[in-house]
Amino acid sequence: MAEVAFRGAGKVYPDGTRAVTDMNLEIGDGEFMVFVGPSGCGKTTALRMTAGLEEITEGEIRIGERRVNDLNPQERDVAMVFQNYALYPHMSVADNIAFPLRAQRVAKPERRRRVEEVARLLDLTEHLRRRPRNLSGGQRQRVAMGRALIREPQVFLMDEPLSNLDAKLRVEMRGEIAALQQRLGVTTIYVTHDQVEAMTMGTRIAVMRKGVLQQEGEPYTLYDTPANLFVAEFIGSPPMNLFRARLDVDGGQPLLALGEQQIRLPGGYLEARVALGRRVGCEVAVGVRPEYLLDGATAAPQHPRVRARVRLVETLGPERQVHVRFPAAPVATEDVLEVVRDVDRGLAESLSEKAEQPHVRAVARFEPDAQVVVDELREIAVVPEKLRFFDLETGLAIS
Repeated sequence: MAEVAFRGAGKVYPDGTRAVTDMNLEIGDGEFMVFVGPSGCGKTTALRMTAGLEEITEGEIRIGERRVNDLNPQERDVAMVFQNYALYPHMSVADNIAFPLRAQRVAKPERRRRVEEVARLLDLTEHLRRRPRNLSGGQRQRVAMGRALIREPQVFLMDEPLSNLDAKLRVEMRGEIAALQQRLGVTTIYVTHDQVEAMTMGTRIAVMRKGVLQQEGEPYTLYDTPANLFVAEFIGSPPMNLFRARLDVDGGQPLLALGEQQIRLPGGYLEARVALGRRVGCEVAVGVRPEYLLDGATAAPQHPRVRARVRLVETLGPERQVHVRFPAAPVATEDVLEVVRDVDRGLAESLSEKAEQPHVRAVARFEPDAQVVVDELREIAVVPEKLRFFDLETGLAIS
């Protein structure tokens, strides 16, 4: 096991395309680090740089005490699990798992012992004589992991290993991988574009965009206090609700002006947020998670309210997700649009075109027995302590 360190690491291809820029990140011994971001953000390139499959053109990467820039993949003591598993179809499960040991000329009795040990760990013992084509997707994924495990590497590298599985199996396998990593305590870097996967598996998450590390930290830190609009929109399902508002003060009480409505903030709110206090009289981006937009009929009386039109109600067992529209301009900065484009290009174009229009869509979380009627005008309570603020020009969080 070992620590992994990116120190000003970068990747520029011969044609001038920049894939990773000035990446600085420390990954602790035994940590499960997840790289997450939209397609083309540089996360897989950073992983392949660690493995030695991509040349490091700037800075350095260290594994343990060694600078690995000039080491070939075999010398780095890492094991990689690929998206397509890369199993040999003509070999049995046992031979696929044992292949790295055969390449290292490990004696046959020792190979057999280690294969049986890994097979027990991954619940593959009864499948050792079978060929990959006779296995389910989840079983093939475990064989690929077994081939990595048997090498007993310092670092595991996983490149979207669950992307070829169906939704139900992905949920099962991500739990198995996380539990296995905790049991083995091997430093692991895991790449995914699925932020739910990242939130549920990683001890820490690194969010990337256009080759640049945007924020790293524990899952809840990224969820609760995103560093910028991109992270705010990317992390969370449903994502953070974002809208524009003018920060004002009326008779000493701070408030957010939303057209004809206001969100009146508690006394002392700006004193505790010095940087935000300097934005009085300015328009800012405001973010709030769905769980902090509440049913005005049952919320605590001290929470300010806004009136919103109900557009859709989704009943999800323990909660109801209520989609509403209320009078505020949407946030349509490039940070936000990039995330939306990755999901729905048409919606991104619509957001961009309607940025100046006085309505925004939001999702609130109600109790499962809340009586909600589509198209009714409803009071939505806001938890002011959970509002997050961002600069509209830079996209950076305002403390």
